[in-house]
Amino acid sequence: MPAKIQNVTFDINEDNDGLSNFIKVIDWKIYVDNPKSHGLPKEYRTIKPGDKSWDGLCQALKGIQIHKDGKVWVKVNAGIEQNGCGDSICPENATLKGIIKFDFVQWNRYEEQV
Repeated sequence: MPAKIQNVTFDINEDNDGLSNFIKVIDWKIYVDNPKSHGLPKEYRTIKPGDKSWDGLCQALKGIQIHKDGKVWVKVNAGIEQNGCGDSICPENATLKGIIKFDFVQWNRYEEQV
């Protein structure tokens, strides 16, 4: 049964040194590859960013439909800035841990969120 991505969240679990303040998305692309399935046509498309940020990526993923045996690839090009706001400098030997969570719903139960 086809499903749609209802929501995408990124939760930081560990960022003791504030590394997340220095990681910036440079660019991203989403590739959707769905086979012909249950009367749905084959689909292959690339989604390019309007908003080149984590939030922009999460928003672009919402509503993407995945057919049986379909795939969605996400390519993210991110970098670490040396200088942050004010006089802050990126911490050395810092680690960042987090979880990216995808909430899926049945294709006909998807509710577009504004």
